[in-house]
Amino acid sequence: AYFSIRSMANHSAIQTEAINVESVDWQRFSIWLSMILYRYNDQILRVKGILKDSNTGNYVLLNSVRKILAPLEIIDKETLNSPSLGLVFITRGLTPNDITASFNAFDISHN
Repeated sequence: AYFSIRSMANHSAIQTEAINVESVDWQRFSIWLSMILYRYNDQILRVKGILKDSNTGNYVLLNSVRKILAPLEIIDKETLNSPSLGLVFITRGLTPNDITASFNAFDISHN
């Protein structure tokens, strides 16, 4: 697998999933993120994270509420407080396999 998923909470049908991803091909990642946000519609409540763009070396802060993606922020490596890169998905009624299979099919992770 390209990344690992760890279930952090399970309240009713709401789940929080932490996804560890080193770096991504940003163009492929953007296509995948758009696709998954629309595919699962209101089942994805939030997506947050910091990822490294493998093409530019930039660290990008990502934050979305449902299908609305906030403007992306480039973070300077020297001011990056956390060495952990990755994403957090807050979902309703999805299993980790739904997100994992889709991510791996797009082959967007570069370790």
